[in-house]
Amino acid sequence: MKNISKLIKQISFRTATVEDVKILIDYRIQFLKEIGQKFNSKLDAELRCNLQEYFAVNIKAKKFVALIAEIQGKPVGFGGMVIRSQPGNFQVPQGRTGYILNMYTVAEYRRKGIGKEILKLLLNEGNKLNLDRIDLEATEMGEPLYRNLGFNEPYYRAMKKYLD
Repeated sequence: MKNISKLIKQISFRTATVEDVKILIDYRIQFLKEIGQKFNSKLDAELRCNLQEYFAVNIKAKKFVALIAEIQGKPVGFGGMVIRSQPGNFQVPQGRTGYILNMYTVAEYRRKGIGKEILKLLLNEGNKLNLDRIDLEATEMGEPLYRNLGFNEPYYRAMKKYLD
């Protein structure tokens, strides 16, 4: 535990800006490849173009918040949160929620508390933004961390349909 706390003290955490879009894109694509999403050079190029626009527009509009963990200026961890707005209900009266994604730590720095710190900072940001709820989809590796910080399954079954 001493090594983890010593490492955390060396890390600076900062909010990403539009100047960080390329870094966010590169590491999102690295994450997607690591979790086994199928890709090819055409899909990679198309996704990079779409992510460029998404991140640039939504960071400026404050609809996407991203955090970067750095050691001596080198990015080692990332996390992002989409800010959503929808009609409210009894569980989400304001209709303002967050959706966490892009949780990624560079392989050599995993299991050292970086993801946990990023997640805590994103949860704090959610509180500052008066969000009603924060959602995420967990990888098997990330599930213990999320459960430890109070995430659990929703009372409803999530379903998806991908459109052509």
